[in-house]
Amino acid sequence: SSGINAEYGGSKMCPLTLISLSLLGLSSAVQYKVHAQTADDRHAGTDNIITLWVQNEDGKWTQLGPLDNPSVDDNERGSGSSFVFKTRLPMWSLGRGVRCVRLVIGGDDMWLLEWISVTIRSGYFVGNVHYENQIFTNREKVWLSTDVTEGQESLELCSYCVNC
Repeated sequence: SSGINAEYGGSKMCPLTLISLSLLGLSSAVQYKVHAQTADDRHAGTDNIITLWVQNEDGKWTQLGPLDNPSVDDNERGSGSSFVFKTRLPMWSLGRGVRCVRLVIGGDDMWLLEWISVTIRSGYFVGNVHYENQIFTNREKVWLSTDVTEGQESLELCSYCVNC
């Protein structure tokens, strides 16, 4: 008994209780690699900030951040831009791929996305959950802009085939 207390900093809890309590708040690092391909149409590129959100299979949305690499002219006509986002997610949410992406533009310099891919790598536990290049295509050629005469402020693209 004194050996267990000494091992756990004098705690009166048994090891099983400590493990159970630590699992309640356990999270894992998750890395999202994103590639956004801007269409090759006239005026398709933008200098506005585009914010990316992802939705997992359970419907939970996570804001990843802006599609913007410092000191790089991202999201230009006919070009692809790559981004890496790191976050922490609760262990219970791992193993759930991306069902939808939502892109929100922060200004009236319109942008036309052709497609966006998302690769997820997570887990220092749970056997490195990995979803490779899940691609979402802007088939309807929806333009993004805060100016309603040019497009819409946000675009949601979904795939109901996760890890396809």
